[in-house]
Amino acid sequence: MNKLLACASGLLLLAACDNAQDTTAPVDETAAPNGAITTEALSAHIQILASDAFEGRAPATPGEGKTVAYLAEKLAQAG
Repeated sequence: MNKLLACASGLLLLAACDNAQDTTAPVDETAAPNGAITTEALSAHIQILASDAFEGRAPATPGEGKTVAYLAEKLAQAG
């Protein structure tokens, strides 16, 4: 439950960050416009993290590493 809360908090933080857009970079379909928190953006992140690609996200598993890497990447992109 704590992992889920941490992931949700990270996603909310990510959605709240102001992000200058680089028009040469590919469009991130999970990014909210103007740093706004939208249902669509949050839902997109949750769907990605809930996918089978993250292997359940249990502690001390490859899925946890993938989840942490995803969140770190998205937070780095947000600045």
